[in-house]
Amino acid sequence: MEKLIETFFARDGAGNEYEIEVWQNFIETRSRAGTELLAGLKSIRTSCGLSVNHIDDETFNIVQTGQILRKV
Repeated sequence: MEKLIETFFARDGAGNEYEIEVWQNFIETRSRAGTELLAGLKSIRTSCGLSVNHIDDETFNIVQTGQILRKV
């Protein structure tokens, strides 16, 4: 199961603003003690579906266009 865990805005060098979404996969495990969700891998993308790479806490890169974004 994938859940949206964070959203924020970032801008490119031309001033265009993008909404960035951080999604995380959760893995359901079952045992005698019950059901538990374990946090899995995270993915980052724009609200319109473009893939985003994390460079550092304030800087990101849109994979498809090569644009560098800075957190607002």
